[in-house]
Amino acid sequence: MLLFIFILNLVAFLYISPSKNFPFHTLPWGGIFILIFAYRMSGTAFKKIVFFWLSVIGIEVFWLWIGNWKIAGVMLILFLLSSLFLKESCLFFSTWIIFYTLLFPVKKIAWDELNNVIFKDQWLTIDFKNNKLIQQKIETGGAGINEKEFNDFCSWRLNR
Repeated sequence: MLLFIFILNLVAFLYISPSKNFPFHTLPWGGIFILIFAYRMSGTAFKKIVFFWLSVIGIEVFWLWIGNWKIAGVMLILFLLSSLFLKESCLFFSTWIIFYTLLFPVKKIAWDELNNVIFKDQWLTIDFKNNKLIQQKIETGGAGINEKEFNDFCSWRLNR
């Protein structure tokens, strides 16, 4: 989705630049931002976020610099909506509550709403008492999660 928005910007750059009689040096801007975006999407999550927003700011500055306020506004709205809908989910477990950040606002899950929580082979399964189920692949980076300790903590908390 995000790459599609960047390609859409490149096509718009190439279409509008000759019609506005811009100097030749303005044409590569769109391609540069797409290359930076594609290159940095293979990095860590922090790099992805930083370079995504640097690219967005660069594209917005370009549209404002050439005087296309409407396109700048539409692109900003597209970027904000895509970042809202395509964000990665995070789960935070504490002794009292579980925070699930996929949804906006953050969903709070009480331990007494759950039947079971299991982490096995990088898959987290949360089983609710109302037969609802959340199953999600967990990317731990280089840290790793000790499955036995996590499962022991969850069963201790559920049996409390």
